Amino acid sequence: PDIDMHNHLSVYDWLAFLPCFAFARKRVGRAVSLSMIHFVCALEYAQGYVPGRMASLGDMIANTAGVALGVGVGRILRYRLLPAFRRVVF
Repeated sequence: PDIDMHNHLSVYDWLAFLPCFAFARKRVGRAVSLSMIHFVCALEYAQGYVPGRMASLGDMIANTAGVALGVGVGRILRYRLLPAFRRVVF
């Protein structure tokens, strides 16, 4: 069960990190990343209607924690690395 929670956390961490870090407009990236919280909760809820699967509050919490972690890491790295990218890319 612990590895399952780790998988949920790490997958949604990356999915939330990418738009938060990569979008040119940081507000858009943050909005896209935070909108994933609604998506992961709805996805976990809908999983209860699939035969052989069940919805889990623990998975929903792990997914949401992964999104929050991804947004936090994306914002920190964007703040620290964006000046270097501007010198090279823009």
